[in-house]
Parts: sequence; C-alpha cells; structure tokens
Amino acid sequence: MKVSFTGRNLVVTPAIKKFAQERLERLERVLEGIKEAHVVLVTEKYRHIAEIVVKGNRLLLSGTQETEDMYGSIGKAIDKIEHQAKKRREKRVGSARRGTARRPAAGSGNGSGPEGVEEEEVVATLEGGKLMVRDDDFPRKPMTLEEAALMLVDTKRQFLVFRDAGTRRVGVVYRRSDGHLGLVLPEA
Repeated sequence: MKVSFTGRNLVVTPAIKKFAQERLERLERVLEGIKEAHVVLVTEKYRHIAEIVVKGNRLLLSGTQETEDMYGSIGKAIDKIEHQAKKRREKRVGSARRGTARRPAAGSGNGSGPEGVEEEEVVATLEGGKLMVRDDDFPRKPMTLEEAALMLVDTKRQFLVFRDAGTRRVGVVYRRSDGHLGLVLPEA
C-alpha cells in the first residue's frame, strides 16, 4: 500500500509517519485490496486534525478526527475507517448469504435465479422471498400514446412507462383486468 502524507502548519515527523503506517497496515488486514492512502495532518492553535482517505478496488473510505493530540487524531480517524470497512464487509457477506438461500439447487445447471432470472438482474430480495429485478428493456425515446399502447399490446408486459412526445410528461399504460388498456397521467 502506498501512503502519502501532507502536513499543514505541521512538519510530519518520521515517528508520526511510522505510527500512521502501522495503523494502516492493521486496517489492511481487515479490508484487502487497499492500493493507496492519503493522510492529511493539520494543526490550528490547539486543534490537531487528521484526515485519512483510503482508496482501493471500487473502494473509497475516509475518516476525519480532531483532538488535542495528533496521535489520538490519527488513531481515531483510522478507527473510523476500520469501522466503515467492517460494516462494508458485513454488508457484502450478509447479502451473499441472503442470496444463496433463495437460489435454486446446485443441480439446476442453468446458472440463473428463480424462474429464469439472471443473478445480475436481481436488485434486492424483499420480504416473503420476492425478488426485485432490474429491467432495462424500456423505450428511451418519447412516444405518442398510440405508440405506447401498441408497444404494450405487442408484449406480455402488464404496464409500460413512457414519456409523451407532445407534453414531455411521464405516463403509464397498463393492462386492466377486463382486457382493456388503462392510462395514468400525473396532474400538471
């Protein structure tokens, strides 16, 4: 891990550098993949401020702490980052565990989730085992009401959200239980 130091109104001594690097190495055990860290140390009258930013693979954590002792500020700022790292790791592990409980048995062979839903499409798992699935298959250009209705009739979807070409407002065309189409437009 590459560590850089910046001192404002302060000369960064080798002892301070060594202390910060040792604490950051401990952090590296908690969260792997850390590439670099930037430590900014500031003194203003009796205040000693440590701001630490840690960067890694798809990772950016920061902690700022102010005390009357620079070593205390550094230690507490790194403790904050360590807490963020642990929380992030628990969140990933927890979501992985929740996801494995709802996947089909290992012998299914197709590598997809329930009912043919790909794992990359699942955004969240709701109460009762329901999945929230990302669907990027929607019209990106404004269209008329007639075009939206024809598009809905041509698909198996229950509704279609579209932007009206004339008014530029968002509307929803949906299938009613009686077989006809319904329209929802927000009030202007």
